Amino acid sequence: MRKALLIFFIIMPIFFSQSQNQIVTSPLTGELKKIFPALSRGYIDLNQNGGIDQNEDIDEVVAESTIKDGLIQGKEILDFIIKNYEFIPLEKLNRLGEILENTRGAIPELISLQYQSRIDDAAKKKEELDAMGLYLTPAARREAMDKMENL
Repeated sequence: MRKALLIFFIIMPIFFSQSQNQIVTSPLTGELKKIFPALSRGYIDLNQNGGIDQNEDIDEVVAESTIKDGLIQGKEILDFIIKNYEFIPLEKLNRLGEILENTRGAIPELISLQYQSRIDDAAKKKEELDAMGLYLTPAARREAMDKMENL
């Protein structure tokens, strides 16, 4: 009995550490990994520093899905990208729009319909931000929004 418990407590942490932020393979997540290689490690390198950042100012980790389905995870990744579009290079947003435009299959096409215009809008907003040279970190943006709400 003791050996069984000991083995259980040794194996479980190993199992859970390997299962964290695993991206299920699907055509959509495969294409997303091509654009964002760090996705295979569970994050998108928003500030292009080659490492994962998680702090008050920036959180590059894509929320882990409790459902291990490539299409659902793909949608969660797209939501993350839309939420953080201002930190993603315009070329990558445009490439993502092209991928969504060229999807095949009933369910992928439905996902494409859901996200195509949102990604296009994010790319347009990013282009405007680039033209103005305006970049705000999430913490600075929150602070600015709070100040604007108090006016």
